[in-house]
Amino acid sequence: MKDLGCDYQVYALSAGATTMLSGQTGSYILLDYSGLGFSNVRRLSQQSPEQQGDTDIGYGIDPRIVNLSWGVMGSSGTRPMADLEMVRQELFSIFRPRSFDPVQMLFITPGGQRRQIDVYLVNDLDLSSKSYEGLYSQRIAAQFKASDPNFYDPLQRTLSFDLSALAGGWSIEEDGETTSLGWSIEEDGVASPNGWQIGVGTLGVTQVLTYGDGSPLPAIEYPIIELAGPIANPIIENVTTGEILDFTANGGLAIGVGGTVTIDLRVGKKTIIDQDGAFVDQYLTSGSDLSSWHLSYDSELLPDDTRSTGANTIRVTGTSATLATAVTILWHNRYVGI
Repeated sequence: MKDLGCDYQVYALSAGATTMLSGQTGSYILLDYSGLGFSNVRRLSQQSPEQQGDTDIGYGIDPRIVNLSWGVMGSSGTRPMADLEMVRQELFSIFRPRSFDPVQMLFITPGGQRRQIDVYLVNDLDLSSKSYEGLYSQRIAAQFKASDPNFYDPLQRTLSFDLSALAGGWSIEEDGETTSLGWSIEEDGVASPNGWQIGVGTLGVTQVLTYGDGSPLPAIEYPIIELAGPIANPIIENVTTGEILDFTANGGLAIGVGGTVTIDLRVGKKTIIDQDGAFVDQYLTSGSDLSSWHLSYDSELLPDDTRSTGANTIRVTGTSATLATAVTILWHNRYVGI
């Protein structure tokens, strides 16, 4: 059997266990693969009466279909078929159908890049008698569906906005007087180089979040944003894309000490829940961009007809903040193909 494992290392993360499914040695030899480039792209359009041609209104990408085949190897000992049977059962256990519990397929490229995708087995995983290659080896092919067609780097990245990094531009001292916060935050006359704007009990932070790692195949990322109280009337703006999440409606969102709110912007999620699991989206203004708020990638065309470099200027504001307050953006670098 010819081993293609020299192209990619392939791992399956299933039910809490990791199994290597490629390599010159071991129980599995990667023989063939397809479906790792672009998933099927559909142009979307509309046509008015008597219009010649149509009007392009964007695109859609279909779920990704990945095809893999392996040479499954038993041992050459005294019970080769029994050993082969154990290896086959392990493969079945990895890809058995499960609800809401995908297999995470990790591909490591020859350059060391890590590209992961969540898949489910589709069609059958047959054991045809014609697929035997020898006394203790068999060829097994399988097809997988990834509802989200984009690969991602499994390393999660974070960027936090809080009052803890004010050294050099601000002095924070207990004022000895009773206030709702117990702290006075005052400018000390030294210019802040990082765009901090602080008033008493007010969080106003601007930072640059650089999305992507230089890959020529970046995909849009819809991140998760976590708010840790105390904070009131938070506003989170991506200045680069012009998108905003404004929580000042209906009296404004107020998160107390120890409270949290999680904004999940991922496709198919789009939820805003507090630490008790209650929805708090009623505080989001009608002009907010819950459906589209994202991190722009290098070369993305922006609303002002310029192109992003992947540097996203993020501005976070809110009142009633203390040193315990934090707003954290969590994301993965994503890719349209390997």
